[in-house]
Amino acid sequence: MIVFLITLVISNKFYIQNTGIAFLNRFLEIDIFALFFICLCFLFIINGSNLIDGYNGLLGIHTFIILANLFFVNYFGGNYDLAFFIFYGILIIIFFLQYNFPKATVFLGDGGSYFLGAFIALSVINTSVANPSISPFYFCILLFYLFFEVFFSFIRKIVMEKKSPLFPDKKHLHMLLYKILLKKNNNKSKSNYLVSIIINLVYLTLILPPIFFMKNGMFCKYYSLVLFIIYIFCTVVNPINKNLLEAKIIQRLDLSDLMLKLWISKPENYSFKPGQYCTIGVNGIERAYSIASSPDEDSMELFIELVDHGELSPIIWKMKAGDKLTLRPRAKGIFQIKDTNYDNYLLICTVTGIVPYVSYVRYFLNNNSHNMKFHILQGSSYMDEFGYSEELLKIAKEYPDFVIYHPTVSRPNDIRNEKWQGMTGRVNNIVEDYINEKQLNKENTIVYACGNPDMIIDIKDKLGQNIGFKVLEERFWK
Repeated sequence: MIVFLITLVISNKFYIQNTGIAFLNRFLEIDIFALFFICLCFLFIINGSNLIDGYNGLLGIHTFIILANLFFVNYFGGNYDLAFFIFYGILIIIFFLQYNFPKATVFLGDGGSYFLGAFIALSVINTSVANPSISPFYFCILLFYLFFEVFFSFIRKIVMEKKSPLFPDKKHLHMLLYKILLKKNNNKSKSNYLVSIIINLVYLTLILPPIFFMKNGMFCKYYSLVLFIIYIFCTVVNPINKNLLEAKIIQRLDLSDLMLKLWISKPENYSFKPGQYCTIGVNGIERAYSIASSPDEDSMELFIELVDHGELSPIIWKMKAGDKLTLRPRAKGIFQIKDTNYDNYLLICTVTGIVPYVSYVRYFLNNNSHNMKFHILQGSSYMDEFGYSEELLKIAKEYPDFVIYHPTVSRPNDIRNEKWQGMTGRVNNIVEDYINEKQLNKENTIVYACGNPDMIIDIKDKLGQNIGFKVLEERFWK
């Protein structure tokens, strides 16, 4: 991209001649600095466009507002060729928005957002050169959202968070707003396009006053400073972060390269029920994890799998005891045992789907007033993924009338399973034989399924639709 920009600038002689700042203008008289400066401006706008893309209509509507403004500036300034060049861009944007807002069937992608960013940059630079009477700070005002998204993101990561500016996170203004809206209306599609409406309405409101003072350099300069302060306020004063609790990593136990157990501190008055999950985070990146602990334990135990290209798990893999996490103030989830009147609880799971069942076992081991019996069937590809087999086998041996635990591997011939001597096959393929063996029926047994979505669908078909068992589910997505 750098080579392309340099070629584009030199071949078309795109240069910024006036920034409104005297000492900077003197540097622009040096060819190499002028080239560096304009390429930097291009990069900020292009990357800013790519950064805000992803929400229906956000970049499209934003581009429309900027280009419409530039069109009228050039049209009334007598620069008709440039005005109609920008007008054709506006028509393309209007056509695109028909399929991108409010519900999207067509998307820009990286190539489309880069193109729009480059088009905006070219249009702004040419308009600034063609209209020298207009303050350069006016064009800064038009571009403040795209520019600040990139600029403040770099400063925040380098200075405040001490990490690479290229590290992705979810602390950008549009993402923070999306979280607030989603929390309020619990509708992803609606929250998506509302982000575009709110941000662009606020943006349009903020750029209206300078339109009447675009030739007043002093006004535009100080107005740019006001916008900078407003943006920082909107980003830093985030109501989501106000309610977050802090949890410290007490202990970490690596079970394999891909699996670990994590014990974190439980804040005062933090409570949960067996089967619920907590939401932890690092630098704004959050993920929900089921809690293996019983509510009466002093800490919270999590069983975490490293996900390729995941957002949070790779970060957790680099953490150690003493490091801090954010914690949402309330545990959530309805995957609980609310009806204790069944004789048998058939608990089927894959890999980390065992976690809520561990919480059940630990809690009801000391609170089993209804003589419930847990039948736990856990499936996995490899034997080293059974993170709680030792604990559950021990409890099953000591309390055979309370817990039966059967782990099974689906790849018995794999070298990782060469020492495996237990059951084999997918857990959803052995469950019917187990039901017949134990003489479980829909009157005395309720079924729980947790983990892989495909396993759950199969269990619901086999046991729910075909036999009539009541099946409760919780799906784990990577």
